[in-house]
Amino acid sequence: MNDDTPVVEKRSGYLWITLPDAVSMYNSKAVEQAVLSQITDTKSVVLDLSKTNNIFSAGLGLFIKIRKHVFEKSGTVCLVNVSAKHSELFTSLKLDKVFPIFSTDVEFEIYQNDVWQQKCAEKQSGFILVSQIEKKIYHIHLSGQMTCDNDLTPCDVFRPQAGIGLYLINLSNLELIDMQGAIAFRELTFRISGGGGICRGFGASEKIHDTICLLGADGYTSFYNDEQSAFNGNNPIIS
Repeated sequence: MNDDTPVVEKRSGYLWITLPDAVSMYNSKAVEQAVLSQITDTKSVVLDLSKTNNIFSAGLGLFIKIRKHVFEKSGTVCLVNVSAKHSELFTSLKLDKVFPIFSTDVEFEIYQNDVWQQKCAEKQSGFILVSQIEKKIYHIHLSGQMTCDNDLTPCDVFRPQAGIGLYLINLSNLELIDMQGAIAFRELTFRISGGGGICRGFGASEKIHDTICLLGADGYTSFYNDEQSAFNGNNPIIS
């Protein structure tokens, strides 16, 4: 397989996706299109990391986007053949509370029936915040529903880090935001700004962007259409 191309196949009723060596901001769109085009009526999706040596922020965003896409169809997603290094990363980012994670496909096979289904069901979460530092840039992924009936504590406990100047906030997987969510977003970006950081959001739907602005939560963030534009600070969206 090409190092940048995922392999998608059916295995025992599961859509089995073997991801490439790395998923970065440079190939994530191509990988996303290749994967999502194959997820139609399939409700059980396995992301195989056996060939994946490097997981960048764009890869984490892709995992969350696939999860959102499959969950909208009442499906489940798990990660298989996860190395110790990657397992440690997922645990530190609390993604082990979002995805069922298996170190080998043998372990997956053992748990794939009733226990696996139960384990997957326990991983559903209304709001997710995932953050990771890459090359002195803080990448923050917000997904799900940022509303009063979900736990917004991850926003409250997030603290900016000294020496990090740019914070890129991926909003492409955020489905809904209400007043309480807008307050949490404003407080999050206020703390970052107060610590000398610059907040740039990208990927928000028109509805999400307009709601953030309408609720006055855009005071410390500039918005862009995509990650590359946000990274370069080019062509911000005018509210």
